[in-house]
Amino acid sequence: MKTYCIEDLKPFFIGRGTERMCFRSPSDPRCIVKISPKKHAKQTLREIDYFRFLQKQNVPFHHIPEFKGEVRVKGYVGFEQAAVLDGNDSVSKPLLFYLNMCGNPGRREKDILKKLLTELYQYMYKYNITPCDLNLNNILLNVSKDSYKLVLVDGVGSPFLIPIGQYVKPIGRKRLERKWRQFAKRDILPIFAGSN
Repeated sequence: MKTYCIEDLKPFFIGRGTERMCFRSPSDPRCIVKISPKKHAKQTLREIDYFRFLQKQNVPFHHIPEFKGEVRVKGYVGFEQAAVLDGNDSVSKPLLFYLNMCGNPGRREKDILKKLLTELYQYMYKYNITPCDLNLNNILLNVSKDSYKLVLVDGVGSPFLIPIGQYVKPIGRKRLERKWRQFAKRDILPIFAGSN
């Protein structure tokens, strides 16, 4: 387990969410460190348990960042995982960033987006990945030369005390289908509703 001091992490700050902060790893620029204050670490602890479970199940980390292990930071709970880096080694940006940047996407962009969303959904369905918070900010668009991939970087793992869907695939897949329908209705369908 790696140990960091909060002061050592500060120069590598990437962003802050509701509960935690994210940094580039000082020891490996191809990794990130996510930490939460111990008193607000519910999501971080849930994700650590979930990533360990996925590792034991030999789930490939294609559309979620690879879990590298827990980290020790005084007063915080945290873990390290592979950074989602574009071809130029910069941290990939949220899908929402690109949608806001390009405004109303054209037919070609919509076709690409539909393909990428389908690939993400099929991966999650195949490996029974449990999302608890599907939204356009938690999905990064990974750009490398002429290839694109969507990566779910936050909001994974069941929020339930007993995560039955994690162990019983039919239940987990039903929850995924429900979450995906909500996500599609709220975030995706408006994109495709425009004329092109």
